[in-house]
Amino acid sequence: LFNRGHHSLPCIVYVLGAAFLGLLAALVTLWAPAARGSGIPEVKASFAGFDVSSSFQFRTLLAKMVALSLCVGAGLAVGKEGPMIHIGACWGMILAQLAAGRRFGVFPGLSDVLKETDLTCMGAAAGVSAAFGAPLGGVLFSIEELGTTSPTGLRYSTMLCTLVSAVVAALALKWLDLTKTQRVTLFEVEYKQAWAPWEAIPFCVLGVIGGVLGGAFVKANESVHRARLVAESSGRPCWFCPRAWDSQLSGLLRKISMDGRVLEIVVLAALSALTNFQHGITRMSQNDAIRSLFGRCEAHRMDPAGLCNDTDAGATLDLFRLLLGVATLRFLQTAATFGAMTPAGLFVPSLCIGGLLGRLLGSILNAAGLAGAAGMPVEPGIYAMVGAGAMLAGVSRLTLSLAVVLFELTGGLTYVVPFLLAVLAAKWTGDLMTEGNSVYDIHGELRGFTKVEPSNQLRIMNASLEDVDRDPSPSFKGKAVAVRSDCPLLTAYCIFSNHPQVEGLSVRGTGPDGIRRYVSREHFYQQLVSRPFTLVPVLHKSISGIHSQTKEDPILR
Repeated sequence: LFNRGHHSLPCIVYVLGAAFLGLLAALVTLWAPAARGSGIPEVKASFAGFDVSSSFQFRTLLAKMVALSLCVGAGLAVGKEGPMIHIGACWGMILAQLAAGRRFGVFPGLSDVLKETDLTCMGAAAGVSAAFGAPLGGVLFSIEELGTTSPTGLRYSTMLCTLVSAVVAALALKWLDLTKTQRVTLFEVEYKQAWAPWEAIPFCVLGVIGGVLGGAFVKANESVHRARLVAESSGRPCWFCPRAWDSQLSGLLRKISMDGRVLEIVVLAALSALTNFQHGITRMSQNDAIRSLFGRCEAHRMDPAGLCNDTDAGATLDLFRLLLGVATLRFLQTAATFGAMTPAGLFVPSLCIGGLLGRLLGSILNAAGLAGAAGMPVEPGIYAMVGAGAMLAGVSRLTLSLAVVLFELTGGLTYVVPFLLAVLAAKWTGDLMTEGNSVYDIHGELRGFTKVEPSNQLRIMNASLEDVDRDPSPSFKGKAVAVRSDCPLLTAYCIFSNHPQVEGLSVRGTGPDGIRRYVSREHFYQQLVSRPFTLVPVLHKSISGIHSQTKEDPILR
């Protein structure tokens, strides 16, 4: 059909197939709504002490795995890597529940050696290792993203167990050999062309571009997701449809027994497929597209993505337009899809967007005749790798762990310095645009979680709510945030500091019975002042002033 020029029938089949897979993915996610999104905010919140047990149940794990396969197969602008971190954390949490005797009472002695947070951390590291084939990156991700939420960081024993879990995951990936290449890394490059000192400047430029676009993505996705949440809370069937359609659309959805959130996924899948069908680089999987972007143009290699057709000035301009257009398309698709009723990761879409823009800059420098190291032409594939890291850093604000993941992904140890230059420039630029918040911080706040980080006003010792005396008040009726009894005092302090409308904490015991108790704001501050928890004295006046200094959160209000 393609050879005869009849593109309509393949396009219709392609779009209908994507819409059907999107429908199945949304229905599976609707069965377990906690499987929605990437899961990284929930993993961070659990490690910080929040009670998000519904996000780590076996039902959530099963729905996450099935729906993730369906939505990736549907061609949605999502990745599997972030959700795999959540999947690994789910296995860790299930093992912790088995050890604590909440399920079947197996492994009764394990809970005395490893805590629930330790096993969650190990599972998250294994998820990164299995997703990217990057065991070192998995360990550093746990230290950078999870360890920073604890006042004392990760214990040495936890880091050692995390390393073991990441290595075991990489060994399993090697044994399975899913790519049939006997390689663990996803995007290993076969060339090791050196880079010239002057190229540090365009690498930093790529970092700034990644930070600007990453910050723009965070703001755009926040606006979309807030509109989505407002529509869900108000009962609107479709957040992106005109309000005049609400009554007719609600009646239609009732007739066919469909949820508006499912309709959104079907529409997104159909539109994504329709726009992706127009070119080979968008029809192929995102992993294959990234592999092509990182590759080198050689005479004996096939070029299904159309990246090497720059034989004359007209073809070169067409290539520039292609790279810029596909990057814009992927940006819009991902900003609209992330946060919808389906599992969704941002790692691969961000790598794809950054790779397209990096390849564009490298192709421009190559077309300008600039020479790299040893007088060789500039290699666009190197700029694609650096741009991919810059865009991901701008979105996620990862630094050291991301640089390690990049050279493990590509096998490009030669390009560690360019990776670090771009990642640091992207993080600093992105932080200026979004006040230091990554896309995961924003989604965590929209879920009601608090960003936990050390305070400049006081430093809290290694203590948890288990060390706080029982609140003498007989009952509690105000707004409360659910946490575990092993929740660090730093997390509780950040909750009360950042959300003045929260009046107390609903504390679940970590034992098999899980009995709850409540800690009010006043009782917590009294304990914080009267007990030797803090290393810096805190006066009642400074604590009472927190309420007036903190801006309200419109989601928790």
